This record gives sequence, structure tokens and C-alpha cells, in this order.
Amino acid sequence: MNTFVKCDECEKDIENWSANIMVDSSNFHERIEDFQVVCKPCTRDLDSTNRGSQLHNLWELSWLKNDYLDMEREIFEEMSIGRKRFSHEALLKINNIGRKINETN
Repeated sequence: MNTFVKCDECEKDIENWSANIMVDSSNFHERIEDFQVVCKPCTRDLDSTNRGSQLHNLWELSWLKNDYLDMEREIFEEMSIGRKRFSHEALLKINNIGRKINETN
């Protein structure tokens, strides 16, 4: 099943939601400005190089598919109490993936 989401490393379509949502390790505990969707083969390649240590696996893409509405609610609840963990651009990207999830269901 094609997810209509592409890997940011190899630009191939992600199959069966098999990918990771990766963020820069240096700002993982702070505000997340952007993230990458990285397919499992590219994740393994990154892990075998120094680049893998520069990224942190935030979520499995399949988690977004299974629990997107719960994750979205959590993010907006955090925002309502003033915690802005994700930049506007990152929120738009998450929302775009969420729309793609709803289109495929």
C-alpha cells in the first residue's frame, strides 16, 4: 500500500507506513523547527554512518497512521498551555501527513 508520503533522503514513496519521523538531535529537547520522514532502508544507512547520530527518531510513521488524531490533540493541548514544541512549519508538515492519512483510510 502506498502512503503518498516520500522519504526525504531517497525521495521514494514510503510503502506500508514503514518510516521514521526524525529530528535534529541537537534540538530534540527544545523547539522542533523541522523533521524528516526517513524510510527504514535509509534509516539503516544513516545509522551506519555518523549522520545517524545527528538525528533522533521522534516517531514511527505508522504511529501517526494509527494514532494521528490522538497525537494531534496532544500537540494542540500543549500549545494551549503555552508549550510550543513545534514550529509553525513543522506543524503544517504534521498536518499535511495527517491529511494524507485521512485520504488513504
